[in-house]
Amino acid sequence: MNKLFIIFIMIFSYFYGVISYKYELPPFYLIKSILNNTVDKKFHPYVGYPKIDSKTPIDCAIFKENTQVILIAGQSNAANSGEIQLGNIKNSYNFNILDNKCYTASDPMLGTTGLGGTIWTHLGLKIQKMNPNLNVLFVPIAVSGSSIYLWQKDINIFYQRIAMVQQGLDQYGIKVNTIFWQQGESDTQMSQKKYYGYLTNVVRSFVTLIKGAKIFIADSTYCQGKHSNAIRKANRQIIQENAQVYTGPDLDQYHDASYRHDDCHLSVKGQEIAADEWFNRLNHIN
Repeated sequence: MNKLFIIFIMIFSYFYGVISYKYELPPFYLIKSILNNTVDKKFHPYVGYPKIDSKTPIDCAIFKENTQVILIAGQSNAANSGEIQLGNIKNSYNFNILDNKCYTASDPMLGTTGLGGTIWTHLGLKIQKMNPNLNVLFVPIAVSGSSIYLWQKDINIFYQRIAMVQQGLDQYGIKVNTIFWQQGESDTQMSQKKYYGYLTNVVRSFVTLIKGAKIFIADSTYCQGKHSNAIRKANRQIIQENAQVYTGPDLDQYHDASYRHDDCHLSVKGQEIAADEWFNRLNHIN
């Protein structure tokens, strides 16, 4: 009987935990408060691929002119989670917020998390092919597995990464002119209203801290057989309401096994098609 009771309690606790997270029932706010006050917030802003020994450094001062400067925020599919890694890409560079230095772009990129490849080296190749004289400086700050909640200003965890970007670039006179927001896989249970509120705050942070940049929002919610129409609708709302916010690619449509190496993160084909989509969105606006 005791064993059955313990099993019952475990099953009940699991399902209540899922429901309490989804609907923010007690003890949701208590647990959130404990985590917010015990987790070392000073650590979180500085996560990212740290190994610079295999990277080629370059003087950041050359990027004050004739450079497309792209800030990339969000979660793993915007970070180093792709199936294939590309080496040094001509005229494509990587600003690392962890040391405020510039390097030739190669995977895994510095300043963002993960050990795999990115969309961005593929995008750099496409931009270079179209405009061989243009430099592209990628500033990746995405954090794998991060909820949009953790990018809120009042939480002050990953919000700090946005502030770190302009602080780092200011010393070289470099301005971000384009921002990519690619996130949603961690928040498929979040309501449209809640995600809209959080995304409103993220856009406000971009507008306040990275002045004058065009902001692109991707639909990137698919993972392990699930996607979120609520997040997609919230994205549409934000785009319609803000003149400097533009439609990014719909990456949810690429969800079969040929595009996802683990039913979530991008395969070689997925990286390539995502780069194509971002390239087309940039060209459509520019």
